[in-house]
Amino acid sequence: MSTLLAINNYHYPRGGGEGVFFEHNRLLSERGWNVVPFSMQHSKNLPSPWSSHFIEELEFDNPYP
Repeated sequence: MSTLLAINNYHYPRGGGEGVFFEHNRLLSERGWNVVPFSMQHSKNLPSPWSSHFIEELEFDNPYP
């Protein structure tokens, strides 16, 4: 079985990009891939066995020091 690291900013349905992200992951999983998502932590995230590895949330609208 091949493993794919699937990276996206968000791990919840936020917009069209996330819809494509989840659909691609679903299609690849159906075809035998081990899909490992990687994203930011967020209260709206869908459950994932990998969520403990997600990075802390970054707010892109606010400047960081």
